[in-house]
Amino acid sequence: MECQGASLMEWTIKRAGQKPVVKKSAKKIPHVPAQQENEKMTKAQKEGVRLWNLMRDTLLENGLMEDK
Repeated sequence: MECQGASLMEWTIKRAGQKPVVKKSAKKIPHVPAQQENEKMTKAQKEGVRLWNLMRDTLLENGLMEDK
């Protein structure tokens, strides 16, 4: 299965507790907007939004997603 816009990256962890280091040749995925929940969503849908935004924020913090 191929994911469009993404590429394989090499990760290196130097010491336990440190953030992973991504080689400079790694490509960034395209910018993905955050999702917002509303009162009509089920608990499962709200949890899905929370996880989506957590993954998105992690990619941004680690320089793996293009800025807007």
